[in-house]
Amino acid sequence: MKKADNKVSVLSPVGIINFPYLITADSGRPMSDNKWKMDFYISKDKFKTDGKPLVDAVLQVARAYFGKPTISLKDFKNPFVDTDTLTNVDARLKGHVRLRVKSTFKPLVVGPGKEELSEDAIKNIKGGDLCRFVGVAYPYSQQGGGVTIGLNVVQFVRSGDALGGGASAMLSLIDEIEVPLEDPTETQETESVSKPQVGGKGKASNSSARVVDQGVSALDDNPDSALDMDFGN
Repeated sequence: MKKADNKVSVLSPVGIINFPYLITADSGRPMSDNKWKMDFYISKDKFKTDGKPLVDAVLQVARAYFGKPTISLKDFKNPFVDTDTLTNVDARLKGHVRLRVKSTFKPLVVGPGKEELSEDAIKNIKGGDLCRFVGVAYPYSQQGGGVTIGLNVVQFVRSGDALGGGASAMLSLIDEIEVPLEDPTETQETESVSKPQVGGKGKASNSSARVVDQGVSALDDNPDSALDMDFGN
C-alpha cells in the first residue's frame, strides 16, 4: 500500500441529511466519536448519475493507495452503503445510498447563495432537510484499509419533512415548562439539571481555514438543479 497522502476534493449532489452534528461535535454518548458529521442520502436511481463524482473521487484515491489501477468498489471498504441492507433506517430512506461524512473540525455551513449561516440558522437544520457538501476523499489504513469522505462545507438548500434525526429535531418535541416559583421542590430539581454545553466557538486553524476557502470555491451558484429530489418511492 502507498502512503496515505493522496486526497481528492469533491462536490456532492443535493441529498437528504439525517443526524446532523454541525454546531457541536458528537460527544457524550456511548458511541460518540467527538466529530462533526451528518448522514447523507441520495436515491439509488439518482446515485447512478448524480453520484458519479463521488464514486470517481473514491476510486481515484483507492487506485493510487492500493496500487491497483483496475480496482472496483467491491474490492475495498468504501463510504457507500445501500440502505436496503440496513434494519435501523427510516422507511422513507429505503432505496437510497448513504454516506456518513465526518470532520475533526467544525465545517462551514452556508445557504443557497453561499452566504454563511448564523449559529441559530444552523441549529434549525434537521434530519430530512436537503443539503449538499464539499468533502475530501482520502484513504485510511485501519482494519485493512479503505477510503472515506471527510466533511468540509455544508450547503443548506431547503427544508424537508422531518425525519427526527439530530438534536435540533429532538429538542423541538419538548415544550417549554414554567416552574412555579412558590414550589421550592420543583425549583430545586430544575436548578440541579446540568445545562448543555455549547461548543464550536473557537477559531479554525490556518490549515482548516484554507480547506474551508477551497470548499466554498467548489460550490457553484445553482443548488436548485436537484430540488426535485424525493424519497425515491
